[in-house]
Amino acid sequence: MKQVFIAKHEHKHGTLSVAFATHDGAQKQLQEWARTQFEDWGSCCADPECPAAKEENAMNDRELVSHWPMLTGHTEFLFVEEVEFFNW
Repeated sequence: MKQVFIAKHEHKHGTLSVAFATHDGAQKQLQEWARTQFEDWGSCCADPECPAAKEENAMNDRELVSHWPMLTGHTEFLFVEEVEFFNW
């Protein structure tokens, strides 16, 4: 039995899902999604505790992914789902 790691981006239009052989690969996909969409959301964060108040370059990729729900007003979520892969 092998594990497969699914990078998921849930948002109001549906869910994007991409499968990876490693957790690191899936995590990199989350970071890419967050980084490419940061400009759309970065200036919109109304929560004063939101790290988006910092300049984009001050946030590392892991921090950006972990704060993505807060950054998007809890309307979008980025996460990795681990599933078992059976090769029968």
